[in-house]
Amino acid sequence: MVEDERPELPKIIAKIYPELPGSIRYGFTGPPGAGKSSLINKLVPKFRARGHRVGVVAVDPTSPFTGGAILGDRIRMVDHQLDPDVFIRSMGTRGSLGGLAQRSRDVAKILEFAGYDLIIYETIGSGQVGSDIAKSSDAVAVVLVPEGGDYVQTMKAGIMEMADIYVVNKSDRDGADYMVRSIMGMVELGEFPMGWRPPIVSTQATSDKGLDELIEKFDEFIAFQKKNGLFEKRRREQLIMEVGDILQDILRREVRDAFESGAFEDAILEKILRNESDPYTAAFELMENKTTL
Repeated sequence: MVEDERPELPKIIAKIYPELPGSIRYGFTGPPGAGKSSLINKLVPKFRARGHRVGVVAVDPTSPFTGGAILGDRIRMVDHQLDPDVFIRSMGTRGSLGGLAQRSRDVAKILEFAGYDLIIYETIGSGQVGSDIAKSSDAVAVVLVPEGGDYVQTMKAGIMEMADIYVVNKSDRDGADYMVRSIMGMVELGEFPMGWRPPIVSTQATSDKGLDELIEKFDEFIAFQKKNGLFEKRRREQLIMEVGDILQDILRREVRDAFESGAFEDAILEKILRNESDPYTAAFELMENKTTL
């Protein structure tokens, strides 16, 4: 119902929202092929051993041509399909450019309402389009691999600055030490007004190397935020962005409906074509409902 954006969605969220218990939300992003899904697959049983009920919202890219998506995370995380305290939901981006599907946050709210106290987001991992994860997570891990190449190029991809924790996965491969040193050099040159310097954790999902350390760093960062009053501040900033995103969705749907109804072409487009109006004026007229559609 959420993913299909049915009309009853706002009522569903309004009904469950007052009863949300406040689950912790971790985000994983990074370039394709970094092993994010494999890493999460190995982390889930460790979180379960600590008593968490785990909900995973994994986003796969949607084809711009067919609208379809290969929801591979359902296959890669099949180990947990019989555990009633683990729920994995794969979603297509459906045109979202921020790395998380438009409705990922609403799906996470429903999982939270259902009693999953730890929510894990996994983005599609395509450079700058991982940015939405910072709007939704209490802690973000950027997952990299030795084959990632020059770390300067990785910085240009627009994902490095959103990291609360850096993870160098597949650390048994050649170049892992160089990648760690490169990130360390970048961190040394960085400015961290919040006071938290993102740690670097080397992992091997296939052998469990570094996974316990990664969980410890998540714990440390959450504790650091709560101690310094940053946790609630982050949640507040995320709520502001979420309300803004919802407003954009509402406006986008209204404009789409206007186009689909043909009213835009009939009432406005012809005026523009006759040079009696212009695109900016038309947009403002749509916004202010000054024209009859």
